Amino acid sequence: MNRFLLAAVLMCSIPTGAFAVFKEQTLQDRQEAACAGDVQKLCADTIPDLDKTKACMTAKRSQVSAACSKMYDVKD
Repeated sequence: MNRFLLAAVLMCSIPTGAFAVFKEQTLQDRQEAACAGDVQKLCADTIPDLDKTKACMTAKRSQVSAACSKMYDVKD
């Protein structure tokens, strides 16, 4: 199930066709890209509950990758 979910998330995040020309990457897009691996590694059991996943990632902030950690302080 986790592999399917990750594959689905990755496929949905890849813009295609004309849409890609006009789609600006949002803060959420950047956060998801930077933290996807950390979510799978540290908080996979909370997926798909977004509130639980956010709480888990906040609780385990000291364990996340440097790229993901930077996203905690980014303001859009």
